[in-house]
Amino acid sequence: MNVSGFQPFSAFFPLGIVLVVFGFVAVTRYLRYLERRAYYDALARGASRPPDALRAEDPPLDPAGSPACGRWPGFWRRNGRGGLQGGVTTAAVGLALLLGLATLGFGPWLIGGLIPLFVGLVQILFALLERR
Repeated sequence: MNVSGFQPFSAFFPLGIVLVVFGFVAVTRYLRYLERRAYYDALARGASRPPDALRAEDPPLDPAGSPACGRWPGFWRRNGRGGLQGGVTTAAVGLALLLGLATLGFGPWLIGGLIPLFVGLVQILFALLERR
């Protein structure tokens, strides 16, 4: 029993949570990469392409069978409003984080909400200016 009140493993608990979240994201992205690679390999071997096999954000294929120019043309903008929708979502998340962190009082931790809030507002501004 530790009399001083310091628990040595309590410092590692937040680090463990962050590692689990990043690990989950990394594994899901890696699995998606493997799936796409297998799909493109099958296309290169001459498999037929079903009409609904790829979603709108998937790249067109060049004659060599690889994604054209490494771009994902529909990823950022679907129906022409992707910038505005992304900006509103980012600003809303930033506002929610700001309000949640404000319950702890005012301090440097509010930057965790202010940064996404202003990034979202800038995205909204650029999307509105781009329409003109």
